[in-house]
Amino acid sequence: MNSTTTWQSDDQCPACGAHLIEISGPSSDRVIQQCRACAWSVTWAAPQLVLTAAQSDCLTDMATDAIAYRRAAATGCPHCRQAPAADCPEHSPDHAQIESYRQLVADLTSTGGER
Repeated sequence: MNSTTTWQSDDQCPACGAHLIEISGPSSDRVIQQCRACAWSVTWAAPQLVLTAAQSDCLTDMATDAIAYRRAAATGCPHCRQAPAADCPEHSPDHAQIESYRQLVADLTSTGGER
């Protein structure tokens, strides 16, 4: 499934002055700005983030600390001991956040940095 993200920009349409809508996909290398009022449109290359090795290491360390903090919340929880933390009503948000941290690190460290 390839979903796109759409949001209203603060930029104004050069043709009619209405606010522009920006459209981007999850792995898109471009951003489309378009005006829904007059159908004006332009496509831009999306900015690429490149981390240095030091930034990549720092990001990994921060995520490791954050994951340990989130995991500590479930320590001693009887629900988490019997089933995965994702199934625990109290700690499932922590589990979801841990997965988000892991995905962010994977996305940012695999975009072509020095690592």
